[in-house]
Amino acid sequence: MLGDATRRQGRYLAFNKAIAQEAGRKFGRNVQCSTAHALAYRAGGHVFAERMDQPRAAIARLAKLTGITMDVTIGERELKSSTLCYLRKETVLRDCYSADEGITREHVPWPRGIADEHQHDQLAEPLVVLGH
Repeated sequence: MLGDATRRQGRYLAFNKAIAQEAGRKFGRNVQCSTAHALAYRAGGHVFAERMDQPRAAIARLAKLTGITMDVTIGERELKSSTLCYLRKETVLRDCYSADEGITREHVPWPRGIADEHQHDQLAEPLVVLGH
């Protein structure tokens, strides 16, 4: 109704492409319907198009690229560099999902075999530093 009530240009952002296409059929020509991702791509994402079409980097390769080359033993658990890289990625991701102002030990996952706070602190110490 809002689209029909005015001649002014408008924009409708949908969660997915199917919803955006359906909205495009229902709104008038004065309302542009797209997803937030499509809008971001048009605004500057095209610069990264080549990278976006590449396969994701394997964790072992990512470990090498980020300089995580050490294996660590904590308690009975031996953590390979690829596992540390995965845990680092998850730590950063958890920080991104939080409202916290920086990476803390609370963002570090608890992998199997890390049984107590002391062991988790040993794991968290390098991962929190690496995440900054």
